[in-house]
Amino acid sequence: MKMIINNFEILEKFIPEDHDLFLYGQIMIRKKDSMLCKSNNIVLRDLFIKNKDDLYKQLPIIKKLCKDFTARAYLNPNPRSYKKIAVDIAGLCLDRVRNSSEHGCTRVVSSACGQYTPNRIWVSDIDDINIIRHVIDYFKTIDIKFTKVPTPNGVHLLHEGFDTRVYRKHFPSIEIHKNNPTILYYQEPQELYEQEIIRRMRAAAERKKPNHTNDTLG
Repeated sequence: MKMIINNFEILEKFIPEDHDLFLYGQIMIRKKDSMLCKSNNIVLRDLFIKNKDDLYKQLPIIKKLCKDFTARAYLNPNPRSYKKIAVDIAGLCLDRVRNSSEHGCTRVVSSACGQYTPNRIWVSDIDDINIIRHVIDYFKTIDIKFTKVPTPNGVHLLHEGFDTRVYRKHFPSIEIHKNNPTILYYQEPQELYEQEIIRRMRAAAERKKPNHTNDTLG
C-alpha cells in the first residue's frame, strides 16, 4: 500500500485564533522526490492558513498538487503576524529597489514569512524509529509536552524550546530545528512504491532460500 501522510487533523490545533496571526507553509517539489528538480527545490505554492475552515478549504488543491507533481506540503507551526510581515515586506522591497534588484520583489512575501521570529515551537527530526520511544520517555521525565507528527522517514516531535545540552548528548543523531516546517501532506510516488514492493519481494525470496550446510565427514 502506498504511503499517504495526512497531518491536517494533527496540525490544526496550531492554528491561532488571533485575527492578526496565521500559519505559513509551502507546497514544494524536492529534488530527491522528482526528476523535475535539476538542482534546487521548486516551490509550487505558498500556503497562508488563517483558521481551520481555511485549512480544509485548501485540502483538495494541496492533495492534487502533491499527487500531480510528486510534491510535499509543509506547514510551520509557529504563527506569523500579518502586521509584522507587512512591515517586513515593505522593508525588503525597499532594499531591493535601492540595490536596483526590483525583480526580487516578487519573492519578498515568502522571504518575510520564512525569516520571521520568534519561534516558540521547535521540531525534533527523528529518522531512527528505534529511538522514538526513548525520546518520548525522556520528554516525559523533563515534563516537555510534544506533538507527534508522522513523516516519510520517521517522525517530527513538535515541542517548546528548552535547554538541549543533555538531550543532544543522549540523542546525538536527532536534528533540532528552531524555525522549520513539518510535513502537512505527502503521497508516495508510484515509482517509489513499486521499488519498495520489489525490494520486499526480493527480501522475502532470500529468506525462503534453503540454508545449505556442508556435511562433516567423520
